[in-house]
Amino acid sequence: MATFNISDVILVQEASSSDLGVSYEREVLSEETRGEREETLFKTLRVFENKPEALRAKATYEQARARLRKLCSKTVIGLVCPVEREAELAEAIAEIDRMIADANAELRTCHIEYTVVPVRIEHDNARAHETLRHEIQRHAERLIDATRAADAEGMRRALKLGKGLEELVADEALRADLEGLNDAARTAARVITRSLKEHEGDLEAARTSATVREAAEAVARRFPWADAFGVGPALPTEEAAA
Repeated sequence: MATFNISDVILVQEASSSDLGVSYEREVLSEETRGEREETLFKTLRVFENKPEALRAKATYEQARARLRKLCSKTVIGLVCPVEREAELAEAIAEIDRMIADANAELRTCHIEYTVVPVRIEHDNARAHETLRHEIQRHAERLIDATRAADAEGMRRALKLGKGLEELVADEALRADLEGLNDAARTAARVITRSLKEHEGDLEAARTSATVREAAEAVARRFPWADAFGVGPALPTEEAAA
């Protein structure tokens, strides 16, 4: 089995509790009894103290979250940032704090609460090691499954979920293999999309077309490191399938 090491990483914890100046009023429209069952139909009204302010507060909050997520990978243990981006992360958190403080200074009917706490996880933390190893394994398995099914959209979703995971791998050779896998999957997704269009949406015809088989084989060849991640065997060859 090949060596597998994760890098030191930063677990980014976030908390929010915002008051957007919204209240709710419930109006009973009808009530009906059917045997032992009582049914009530409600109409719920959302009332803003100041809707433009509420929309601005929400937009500011979403902008702050988006700024943070650009630097992180979303994993089963939360947002994780490579230590190489520690300075950039600190700058982003300071910028987010200023953004929220400036907005709150101007808002009159709303208040945004959004805090970010970075926690460094050393590479020898066994629990973090196994968790992140599992996250990368899941990413690889999602790409394998999507390739086998000729599911271009599934591959795009997997690539989006796994964005930045290669930065968590300490071993440069394994990192290069993971980057190569992602590149091959992006190419395969484009090939599958074109094939589906050419075959007018016929999934089976697209899946068995020469171009898709070649793209799938290209993805399969990017799994020389499968044992290191506990991933199953690569796609079967055409001869083995026969």
